[in-house]
Amino acid sequence: MNQFRQPSETGRKITLILLWILFSFALPFCDPPDSTELVVKNNLSEGSIAAINLLVPGRRQLTSVFLSPPIAPGCADTVAVPYMYFNRIIFTADNGNYYRLNGYAPVGDPAEITVSLAVKEFGGSFDRIFGSYPMIIRNSTPIAFNSVLFSGDSLPQGNLLGGQILMPDEVLRVWLDSGTTAEIFATDVSGAVSSVLTGIALPVDTVLSFTPEQFYHNGTVFGSENGGSGSWVVNCIPDQQIVLVEAFDNQGYFLKEIDCSSSPLQTWDRVFLPHWSPISYIMCTDQNERTYSLMDPDSVSGNYLFDLLSLDFGFGFPE
Repeated sequence: MNQFRQPSETGRKITLILLWILFSFALPFCDPPDSTELVVKNNLSEGSIAAINLLVPGRRQLTSVFLSPPIAPGCADTVAVPYMYFNRIIFTADNGNYYRLNGYAPVGDPAEITVSLAVKEFGGSFDRIFGSYPMIIRNSTPIAFNSVLFSGDSLPQGNLLGGQILMPDEVLRVWLDSGTTAEIFATDVSGAVSSVLTGIALPVDTVLSFTPEQFYHNGTVFGSENGGSGSWVVNCIPDQQIVLVEAFDNQGYFLKEIDCSSSPLQTWDRVFLPHWSPISYIMCTDQNERTYSLMDPDSVSGNYLFDLLSLDFGFGFPE
C-alpha cells in the first residue's frame, strides 16, 4: 500500500495561501535589485544581433538595452536589463530581420535567452524601430498589403514590411522619435496604392487604419443610388473579376441580379445593386465560375465587401 497519498484539493489551496502569506511578510525585507544580468545567445545561422529593445508594463516608450559590439551568430553576450516582467523583447539583426519574445521575465542567475528562427516575427504584429515612440498602422481592409512606405526624405526609406505581408487586421508598429509626423501609404497585393494617411509618434496607442475607403479611388463605380433602396457590392478579391451579382431573400428565392460579364468588376470596383425587399444574402460569381457569398454587409461602411474569405467551398468528393 502506498504510504504517500496525494494532498487533497483543499490541502493544496491551504498550502498556497500559507506560502502567499509568508511571501507577503518577507517581501518588505527583500527588495529586488534594480537590474539583473541577461545572457543573450545568438543561435541564428546568419545575422548579428545589433539592437535589443524592451517594452515594459505601464509604458508606451521602448527601453533600449546597451549592446556593443553586435552579437555574432554562434556567440553570446551578457547585458544588463531591468529586473522585471517584459511585455515584449525585440531583437534587431544587422540584416534587417526582427525577432521577438512576448511575455518574458528574467529567471536564473544569470537569466538566459536564445534568439533563433523560432522567435522570428511572423504574423499578427510587426515592429520597425527607428526611435522610441510608436506609430501604429493597421490593415483594416480585406486585402493583404505587401508594402507600407513613408513619404518624405527625412523619414526611413523603403518598404517597412521588408519581405513580410501585412494581412487584414494585422498591425505594424513603427517606432520613431517623439513628435515625428509622417505621411504613410500602402500597396496591396493586387498593386493598388492607398491614399495617404498622416500620423504622429506619441506615447499613446494611436492607431492609423487603412480602410477600403483609402483604396476606392483605384476602382470604377458602376451605378448610383439616386435615392433608391439597395446595397453597394465591392470586389475585394485580388486579381479576380466578378461577372455576376445576385441577391436572394431569406427563403432562398432569387430577387435581383446584375450581369457584369461585358464589363467585369476588377479589384476595388463597386456596383450598386438595387433592391426593395429585405435580402438574406448576396452571391457573386467570378470569371472562373467560382462563387462567393455574404449574408451581412460590413459593419462600418454598410457595403458588401467580397473577399477571399467569402469564397464558397465545396466539400463534396468526386465520384
